[in-house]
Amino acid sequence: MAEGSAGDREEARPSSQAGDRGLDPSGSRVKRLPSLTRNRVSLGDLVFLHWSEASWTYVCPVLIKRRRAGRPRVGVTLHIEPTIIIVLAIILFSTLVRVVFGFGNALIAMPLLALVIGVRVATPLIALVGTLVALAMLATEWRSVQLGDTWRLTLSSLIGIPIGLWFLKGSHEALVKVVLAFLTIGFSSYNLLKPRLITLQDDRLSYVVGFVAGILGGAYNTNGPPIIIFGTLRGWSAQGMRATLQGYFLLTGVIILVSHRLAGLWTPEVLRLFTLSLVPIALAVVAGTLLSRVIPEKRYDKYINLFLLVTGLALLAQVIGGG
Repeated sequence: MAEGSAGDREEARPSSQAGDRGLDPSGSRVKRLPSLTRNRVSLGDLVFLHWSEASWTYVCPVLIKRRRAGRPRVGVTLHIEPTIIIVLAIILFSTLVRVVFGFGNALIAMPLLALVIGVRVATPLIALVGTLVALAMLATEWRSVQLGDTWRLTLSSLIGIPIGLWFLKGSHEALVKVVLAFLTIGFSSYNLLKPRLITLQDDRLSYVVGFVAGILGGAYNTNGPPIIIFGTLRGWSAQGMRATLQGYFLLTGVIILVSHRLAGLWTPEVLRLFTLSLVPIALAVVAGTLLSRVIPEKRYDKYINLFLLVTGLALLAQVIGGG
């Protein structure tokens, strides 16, 4: 009886030792990583994404090393949930739109991410993404920034951002979205039908516009449309529009990030998702920069007003649909 027990222990020992060495039953060396929803995972761990019943798989064959003489391949395995893939796809597409038009990532990403990870996670996540994108875009376009308008818009936004945070913690989301939707639809429709019949000769309204944009930015990261409307009425060029928007987004983005941090919105889940988003952001910035150079200057106003019209209709449809 004792010998049988000892034999069983001897037979079980190789399997145990294999597990200690990180080998699966086939002899492959595998690094087992915990679920992304419970533990932090560094960007370096994203070498392999392994299929399981509750996860999707992305394998990088270039990184798979095969040993000589038929020895087992060496790899790193990471279990990742479908939700993470969806979030990264949304960030990739919305950031691409942001780089091409200068704004719009929050208008696209916020409604979609709210369905996947909730508004309280999506809001600080998109704020982090947007600030990083603004910094990347300014690296090449900073000379075109309208400095006078930028600082006035930013200064007045300081007053609006805390009010926006109050809206975020309250139940006024539908009201804000309806007002923003009608404002965006009305302005873009007017410009498409009767372009440039109204222009602003001075910047006196910049303080009002910045205040409204601050409220929308603090609450839902949707501070782009008011600035776009103001810039269009002021006659900014396409490059000047994109650059000035990024200057404004960078300054207000830092303020919004600090506000989110003080409000306790920077949870481990938010920081984890942001870390995983770095690669999609980089890809979108490169691709979007190339696409923006293809759009002719004369057609930029038309395209941006069409995009404003679509986003306004999308916001209105979201409110009507109970989103």
